[in-house]
Amino acid sequence: MIAEQISLTTTCMNRNAFLSQSLKTWVKFPFAEIVIVSWGNKKSLKPILEEYPNHNIKLIEVGDQDHYHYAKARNFKVQACKSKYVMSIDCDVMLGDNIFKHIKLDENSFHTTSIDQPKTGVIGTSIIPYKRYMEVNGCNERMAGWGSEDIDLYSRLNDVCQQKMLNSLELTHIDHDDNLRVCNTPTKDKWRSNSTNCVLAQMYGNDTEISNMDEYNFESYTI
Repeated sequence: MIAEQISLTTTCMNRNAFLSQSLKTWVKFPFAEIVIVSWGNKKSLKPILEEYPNHNIKLIEVGDQDHYHYAKARNFKVQACKSKYVMSIDCDVMLGDNIFKHIKLDENSFHTTSIDQPKTGVIGTSIIPYKRYMEVNGCNERMAGWGSEDIDLYSRLNDVCQQKMLNSLELTHIDHDDNLRVCNTPTKDKWRSNSTNCVLAQMYGNDTEISNMDEYNFESYTI
């Protein structure tokens, strides 16, 4: 199966209830591993994850994080994966049973939902070859707040491989207030945060660099 070739990975900062709902749909698939990064989370995710002891779940708790840095968190979780292909998903997105129907994996393509006609809340879902992610130096870590770090990544990936589509109808975003998108970020205004990130993406283009995992204070557990 397609899922057996994929590391599914997410990050969570104080969204435990959403993760609990989404995880039920993820464990239906035989992923090579499920990597969950707890980014400065106030409450432990262990009680949630321990309900699924036979799904090769890896929990990484990153400490000393005062706010949620979308780009750094995404780069960290991808580095923690061991498979050739990495599926990034937000902790508030559920998977439909047919998400992998018609998907063919190869190292010269990556899969995302449509950027031109985005479905709310799922545009961060992607399947990217690990080596291609590292080739373009992942998400631009200068983009510290919410918004467009994923679109900027996809733009740079298009320079090295072909973009293909995921079926957004097989992705369900758990509805929540917009304030939750920015409550853990330095800028509390959603659109100001996004505008700042867009400017940074234009300024720096491909001049990006991934922070090494060893720069963080973290502990890793296998569930």
